Amino acid sequence: MPMPAQLRKRSEIYDKNINKRGSVKKSLNPEKEQKIEAERLRKKGLGSGMPGPAAGSRKLVIALLVLTLGSVLYQVFSPWFGKSSTSVKSTKPKTSLTPEQQAKAAEDILRAMNDFAAKRQKEDAEAEQETPAAKAQGPLV
Repeated sequence: MPMPAQLRKRSEIYDKNINKRGSVKKSLNPEKEQKIEAERLRKKGLGSGMPGPAAGSRKLVIALLVLTLGSVLYQVFSPWFGKSSTSVKSTKPKTSLTPEQQAKAAEDILRAMNDFAAKRQKEDAEAEQETPAAKAQGPLV
């Protein structure tokens, strides 16, 4: 059964429209094609004067660059223009003890450590003396 004339004509028109892969018109109606193209440009932020996402991202990149460069310049020039919160603090610790009191405290700590080590050695020696008797009995299996 042959195709109806109107359907065949419409099919031929659309077949002529497709010449190259990827370059097919959105519509055969020129007015509709212009509307589609204007909508595409508006979404990209071109043509209509309204800023699109591309313009917003440029502004964000510029703002980050200004912030970074401003921070670098501040860090570089802050030593010449007064004290900064990031300046190096004095490494000398603040203490309320005099040097004599510090020396006495250090001696006390060393004495306590020596007493602990002596006690530990004594316990180890006593444990070593008990083990030969336990070895003489043999295995407890």
